[in-house]
Amino acid sequence: MELKIYNGEHFERSQWRYLIFLIVIGAVILGSIMMNNIFGAVIIFAFVGGYIFLLTKTNEETSLKIEKSGLKKGDTVHTRNNFKGFLLEYNTKAQVIKNIVLLHTNKIEIFTIKDGTENLEKFIEELNKHLPILESYEQSWFDKLIRRLQF
Repeated sequence: MELKIYNGEHFERSQWRYLIFLIVIGAVILGSIMMNNIFGAVIIFAFVGGYIFLLTKTNEETSLKIEKSGLKKGDTVHTRNNFKGFLLEYNTKAQVIKNIVLLHTNKIEIFTIKDGTENLEKFIEELNKHLPILESYEQSWFDKLIRRLQF
């Protein structure tokens, strides 16, 4: 059984968000160069490069596969004993399942679902045979902030 997902949590952002981001970063870089602070401009370029790299990684499409040995995401296989369980996050406006959250024993992974509803239901039914569905999970204040800002 296979489910198509994004390689992380995928946010739909408006073009205005990118335009404002570009204007602010451009102004900071221009100000740094005008004040002969080349080091500051290089640091800003590094942050922007890191942000763009993260965006490209989370926009990649991959898949989750249920296998005998465990759960396979892309080329990585996680054995079942590495998981506490999983839960589903809903988009309340559209009344659809948006994310699948995998709770490992030492980390949390959130993936936005790319697949259709019918395949998703079959995948959840099969996954529930191997891992428990949980009611909720603990998010740190930093995780909540990042998700609210949609980074």
